[in-house]
Amino acid sequence: MKAFRKARYQVVPSDEVSANPDCTKEDAVYPRRSWFPLGHRPSRFTLALGIVLLIILPTASFAFGCWFAKRHAQSVEIQECLALIDSHSPANEAVSYYETDFANAFNQKSQYRGPPTLELEEAWNELWDQPEVAIPAESIIDMKKTEDSLSPYITVPGDEGTGYIGGLEVLLLTTTTWLILTRQNYIRQFTWFVMDKYTNETLPAEFNIPLKALRMHTDHCIETLRLVLMCQSDVTPVMVKWSADTPPIPEADFNSHHKCRNFDAIVAWNKAHAVRSWGGPPGHHDHHPEH
Repeated sequence: MKAFRKARYQVVPSDEVSANPDCTKEDAVYPRRSWFPLGHRPSRFTLALGIVLLIILPTASFAFGCWFAKRHAQSVEIQECLALIDSHSPANEAVSYYETDFANAFNQKSQYRGPPTLELEEAWNELWDQPEVAIPAESIIDMKKTEDSLSPYITVPGDEGTGYIGGLEVLLLTTTTWLILTRQNYIRQFTWFVMDKYTNETLPAEFNIPLKALRMHTDHCIETLRLVLMCQSDVTPVMVKWSADTPPIPEADFNSHHKCRNFDAIVAWNKAHAVRSWGGPPGHHDHHPEH
């Protein structure tokens, strides 16, 4: 091209070459291209570090992106599965799973086992004594309740949002989770009550009722647990092994492997969606006032 034919390199005057000991005559005629100012070239260590970072950072970003995408995909899969196989609940979004071996030997020590003490009672209370939550109106419909049947249900106070008051069964047992734990705890308390193991300091306030009412409440707890256990029907195998006795006898290995829901995550969801001003103190409410 004509424009390039006219371009010519000129020799730099000798005094400019001699003024810079790092510059040769050849450099003056054919200048070297560099990203760095003359006399400020980086060390080999700096160059090596830069190359390593250029390799590591994109790789780490890619790996994190893959991990995040996998976690997100797993979460989506869990929600899709729950929609197919489980009853509807707004708390389904908090459900995640982990695998573990139960620590459930026949004489297994636990903070939840043993005669009643203030510490043991508090440990159980922390499991189930959780506030009720707001159940959105659309969730009520998804729970197979008709609009005509909603009038008896208590609504959330206006200053705390909209929807209806409810609880999670896991917390009421211990609400099914709460509901299950509550029922289980009540049965535990009743067994120690009939053995006269409670003191005035440790006796639960709800046990200051006639014995017939206590028995009726306990029977309801047992029936609730039966319904839930049969509904969920855990089919995890419990293996049979030979004991260490002489002679050995068959015994069940209750330390079975399970895939469990993350209970702490469900409790955190419950606390985040708690309704605390609907006409009673936060925490447990007597869901069975009739005796």
